[in-house]
Amino acid sequence: MERSRMNLPKGPDTLCFHKDEFMKEDFDIDHFVSDCRKCVQLEELRGDLELYYKLLKIAMVKLINKDHADFVNLSTNLVGMDKALNQLSVPLGQLREILSLRSSVSEGIRAVDERMCKQEDIRKKKRIAHITAMLQQSLGGLLLEGLQTSNVDIIWHCLRTYATIDKTRDAEALVGQVLVKPYMDEPEYGLHRVRPPAISSFPFREHWFHLVQADRSHEASLSV
Repeated sequence: MERSRMNLPKGPDTLCFHKDEFMKEDFDIDHFVSDCRKCVQLEELRGDLELYYKLLKIAMVKLINKDHADFVNLSTNLVGMDKALNQLSVPLGQLREILSLRSSVSEGIRAVDERMCKQEDIRKKKRIAHITAMLQQSLGGLLLEGLQTSNVDIIWHCLRTYATIDKTRDAEALVGQVLVKPYMDEPEYGLHRVRPPAISSFPFREHWFHLVQADRSHEASLSV
């Protein structure tokens, strides 16, 4: 049966696709979604697909109800069987096409859902990365303040936070950059210079050693 004889629902003109797209022999769901994405967002495409899916369900129900008597009488009326079969060939063909089209539209909805989920995951990761960067920036500034003012409470709080978020190496780098490197860069002092007051007045090495060891033990347990 030719496709031109199909009486499939057209749908509103506002749809971002044409129903004939699903009837193509080489229909590909990925290409279909990519082409539609050039015109609309995924959310709008999904809404249009759901709308057309509902129209297909309505058309299928109407088709079945319309020829319900013929379907029921087919098995009981043996006289004129050939004629009955010929009469049913068109609605059966239409029903088959509608079911096929429903499957394609349903596949399109699933593909759009998958892409939307991926986009949401990317957005979440970006938000988390942004929040983490802001936290590390604030934490680094607070640790620097504690080291410069020899505030034991601030330093200890920052070190604990770095250990909690598995960023002890960032704290190590900051301490090395701010406190250690400037003294190591002065040749007249080098390793023989007395440690900075901020480190001398705080049991830094002992506390830092325990925090770093705990963090690295945690990393080792995750890799087992």
